[in-house]
Formats: sequence, C-alpha cells, structure tokens
Amino acid sequence: MAGSSLSAFKQAVFCGKIGNSVLYWMSKSEKGAACPRPSGRKNIFMTYEEMCREVRQANLVLVGIGEDLGEAPEGLYRSLSGLLEKKDYFIVTLQGRRELEAAGLQAEQITAPLADGEDMSSWDRYLNWLSFTLNQKLCILELGVGFQKPETIRFPFEKTCYFNQKSTYIRIHDRLWQLSAEIADRGVSIRQAPAEFFAENKGE
Repeated sequence: MAGSSLSAFKQAVFCGKIGNSVLYWMSKSEKGAACPRPSGRKNIFMTYEEMCREVRQANLVLVGIGEDLGEAPEGLYRSLSGLLEKKDYFIVTLQGRRELEAAGLQAEQITAPLADGEDMSSWDRYLNWLSFTLNQKLCILELGVGFQKPETIRFPFEKTCYFNQKSTYIRIHDRLWQLSAEIADRGVSIRQAPAEFFAENKGE
C-alpha cells in the first residue's frame, strides 16, 4: 500500500491482552502510534471498502446495533440499508426500529427487544433465522455495542462466531473495541464511533 494513501485508511494494531481480551483496534494512524506494534506481530488493515467486501461475500449477515453509535446515526442507517441491499440479513437493535425502517431496512428482518410495544414474534423470527447460520459464511457486524445489555447482542454474537468457523466478526466501537481471545483469529475491531466511521467513508 502506497505511503501516500495510508492517511485515508484506518489501521488495526495488535496491542496485547487484558485478561481474555485480545486487543486489536482500528484507528487513524496517529492514534495507532500510541500503542507500538509488538515484535513478531503483523499490522492488520481494513478499509471501509474491505468491510463492504466482507459483507458482500457473506451468505448471511448478522447486524447488532448498540447504544454507542455516535452523533447523527441517521446517515449510518442509510449506508447500512444500501450495504445490506439484496443480502439475507437480520438486525438486532438496542435502539428503536422506526429509524431503521425509515432508512429502507425491512421490518421483518429487524428485532428491537428492548423497545416499548415490540412484538416478540420478531425475536422468534430472529432465533429461527439464526438457527440456519451454522456452517454458513456469516458476517457479523457489531455497531456501537457496549455493556448496557451485553446478554442481548455482545455475548450471544461472540458465541455465534465461536461456533461458526466460517464466520467473520467486525466490531466497531470507539471505546469497547476489544475482541475476546476465542474469536480474535476471525475478527477485527475498528476503534471509532460507527456513525463517524460510516460518515467519513461515505462522505456524509
């Protein structure tokens, strides 16, 4: 990759461990410099275009939308709608569903288990869809999911990745970007707020 183009990309750096969490992050090169690359470790690069390629090449896409999306997430929802067009996907969100549907995402492919008035049949549809993902080429895209309700998205998504050896895990979060050691070989973290990451790369 040409040196002149590096500033346009986000850089993922292996940065050691805290407990069972392998610390990978994707950040701007000046941020990554704060954590030197350990000897023998290889830097990992993923651009927005490469993330999109992972989604396009997957047979199925599981999306988790958390509480830490960053400012103005409407643009993120529009970009996500375009990214998932013609894909077999399901979205689990800790936010409401109205904004997602307004962006063009399909109501029957969304579950918002914490939303007031949510029909729990959407959760049943999600579990049914999830049962068909094993041994499929699955891309798991986790956007801004923290520890407000980790039992809803963060922990079960990691478990899904652990049992599906054909899966890829992409975690985007500006603070809680660490990947557990059990899935780090199939995952990458982007250390940035999801709304910011999508907006910068989509020019919004």
